[in-house]
Amino acid sequence: MEKLRSGLGKPMKAGEFGNLTHYIHTFHKFGQKGRMIKYIAPQLDLRTFTVYHVEFRGLFSPDGVKVFDYRDNDKPLEENIRAWLREAEKEDNGGKG
Repeated sequence: MEKLRSGLGKPMKAGEFGNLTHYIHTFHKFGQKGRMIKYIAPQLDLRTFTVYHVEFRGLFSPDGVKVFDYRDNDKPLEENIRAWLREAEKEDNGGKG
């Protein structure tokens, strides 16, 4: 029998995802500084209207793919994504937050 994981993270509400998408478009879109994200593929659960999995594609890594899933971490999904975005912002600012 498979053991259940304790401490799942928290998915994002659709509105939170909309705000995050706007932020990404402003600071991390393809052809600008930041993560240079070209595509975002969310998985939205229509029963609860929450985003529980997000895949990013762009020029931020050799394979150009970064996946976030609320089940992979104890922190909220949005918090994990924003931390990843802030890393690039620090790099763009010479290591300053």
